[in-house]
Amino acid sequence: MMGLFSRIDSTLNRPLEPLPAQLRLASDTAAPLLGEHKTFTGSLFALACAYEAAEWEGVNSAAAPLGIGPSSVCALTRNHSTGPIT
Repeated sequence: MMGLFSRIDSTLNRPLEPLPAQLRLASDTAAPLLGEHKTFTGSLFALACAYEAAEWEGVNSAAAPLGIGPSSVCALTRNHSTGPIT
């Protein structure tokens, strides 16, 4: 859900701030899109965004509150690229 809505402002060519309310997104989906990363969902979203942008310090910062070490993040993505995570 987060990935689907992460660029909704660009897709609709509208400012992001009012869109979550207008689309009636749940608060646990809307908050991270608006920059709130203090929740579990927000931390996951921050981690995904940092990884996607290859911002490795951001990956470490976002992974820490989740209890995920840097080597675990790399292992998860490596496993995912070659098959399902087991």
